Amino acid sequence: DISGEQFNLLKNNTDECKKFVIAKRADHFVLFLDAELLSIPSQKHKTKTDSLGILRSLIDANALHPNTHIQIVFSRWDLLEKKEDKENHLKFITSIKDEIIKKISPTYKNIGFFEIASRPEAASDLTFGYGIDKIFPIWVTESPLTLKNDFKLDLSPDSFITKREFSKYKAI
Repeated sequence: DISGEQFNLLKNNTDECKKFVIAKRADHFVLFLDAELLSIPSQKHKTKTDSLGILRSLIDANALHPNTHIQIVFSRWDLLEKKEDKENHLKFITSIKDEIIKKISPTYKNIGFFEIASRPEAASDLTFGYGIDKIFPIWVTESPLTLKNDFKLDLSPDSFITKREFSKYKAI
């Protein structure tokens, strides 16, 4: 549970990033970018700069372990999908992905990009929880800091009967 103010301090401040020791232990670093804001001309460059500033500062400060999985999540994808000039917005998002790959892939090999719409608008063609099924299993089964994964996510109906969330995982 980290406050938003903490991330404002991290943005473009490698000294603050060096103090942010929790990042060194992270199996996964997830950066959320609001796809809706990326499609608003007056907001898109600020959204990109602010978001990538955090990632850039953490990397410049060597605050992330080189084996950390880095996931870039474009949230509220349903709002981008309905834009009339969707292709221009997709080009902008592709340029963000290309910039990230170019700048950090020499050091960080585990980079992924995901589009999600947790609760799409009713008019959207996207299903409830769109994209979550692609990223959630990665978070709970892949750990770059261990040699093997000891747990497998059990999504069978029987696993949801018990009251404890952790019981959905079983040793393999």
